Amino acid sequence: MHITTPAKALIAVAALTTANSVQAAPLTFDCDARTDASSSVQNLAQATPAVSGTITAKQFRRGNLTPAVGASIAARDGSSFATFRLIAATADATEFDIMFNTNVEGIREDFNLGKMAIAAPISFRLFIDGEGVANLFLNNQSWRAAFTTLSGGEEMTYCSTGQFEFSDLRFSD
Repeated sequence: MHITTPAKALIAVAALTTANSVQAAPLTFDCDARTDASSSVQNLAQATPAVSGTITAKQFRRGNLTPAVGASIAARDGSSFATFRLIAATADATEFDIMFNTNVEGIREDFNLGKMAIAAPISFRLFIDGEGVANLFLNNQSWRAAFTTLSGGEEMTYCSTGQFEFSDLRFSD
């Protein structure tokens, strides 16, 4: 597991560095990124990649980068990825814009899926099924996008320009 995060958050996620690729117990990641910076936790999956948990927005910062939080799954060689982002248009926003992106060997698709309230925690699950479809679940909503099958890969959760808590975080179901 690879952690890219400010020193302040390293203590909160130190236990992640010794975790196995397949997580038996859920984790908590305090994703605290200063203005115009990002923070992330990455995991190399041995099986079909998947990442799930609950996101709670704690604080947005003002800067050139908008506050954002999300997760991604990628092929080990980086040739293909599926990612979702919840983007706060401003530091005072009350709703996230929901973005879902796929890139399969250079063919990129971008989906604007609407808006979601910031005030309440948001449960999520991102995984690639056996048919090669990227599946995204946010609270009680779901979306699917053409992708490619993956056996192993990289899973990541990340944030920028704000503080977000990932709770009940699981990699590789």
